Amino acid sequence: MNNVTLQAQYTISAQSNQGMIRTNNEDNLLVVPLISESGVWSPTNSEDKYLQAFEVSIDSGKFGVILAVADGMGGANAGEVASKIAIDEISKARLSPGFDTRLTSDPMLVLKEILHQANASIIDFATQESSTKGMGTTLTLAFIGEKGGTVAWIGDSRAYLFRKKDGLKQISKDHSVVQELLDANQISEEIAFYHPE
Repeated sequence: MNNVTLQAQYTISAQSNQGMIRTNNEDNLLVVPLISESGVWSPTNSEDKYLQAFEVSIDSGKFGVILAVADGMGGANAGEVASKIAIDEISKARLSPGFDTRLTSDPMLVLKEILHQANASIIDFATQESSTKGMGTTLTLAFIGEKGGTVAWIGDSRAYLFRKKDGLKQISKDHSVVQELLDANQISEEIAFYHPE
């Protein structure tokens, strides 16, 4: 029996912009490649501060990456501060002892812990700083590893799965007033798209 070493190359990127309504971008994003035994992640160059991209060549199936986007709540106070705090919590968690092992063995538990810690940190900061009272953010996290992917989220920053044969499919469900109205069959999808909430 011959051993075959498979080599794969992945390009993972994340990008954001302010959109057509806001004057500033309240998004923060993060791409955290986990160290692979046989692969090396290298950042690609970009002039755009809202673009993060990494490429990796892997000689085996062992790899992992955390993707995150936090979108400060528009119309609320200091959304950009809240979204930065949420992303910073992921970076802090990543540095904790045994993080990689815990993440690969129970990704949903770890992602939920990050969501709860981000929420607690945002509330704590807003309590101490009167200028940030009422701030909030969405947070969508994904861990993609050799055994598949896990997604956790709060708010209405959506997660989608794209496959060539199936196209684009929404895999998260908004935590919003509009989604509650949809779920209760009080409005249609068409009305939801233009709903003021």
